[in-house]
Amino acid sequence: MFLNVKKVTIYNLRLVVFIKVRGMLHGLLFTLYVVFFYPFILGFSTFHLVFFKK
Repeated sequence: MFLNVKKVTIYNLRLVVFIKVRGMLHGLLFTLYVVFFYPFILGFSTFHLVFFKK
């Protein structure tokens, strides 16, 4: 009984870690996508204006 509970908790922990890592990767990919493709969508001149005003 105890072993089964232990296995389940390890599995749940793995699942939680997997979801967290996947979420992090998705966030990273989204950030990269925004940083690299936003200027092309808006046009490079507006990108320059926005970034060099700061």
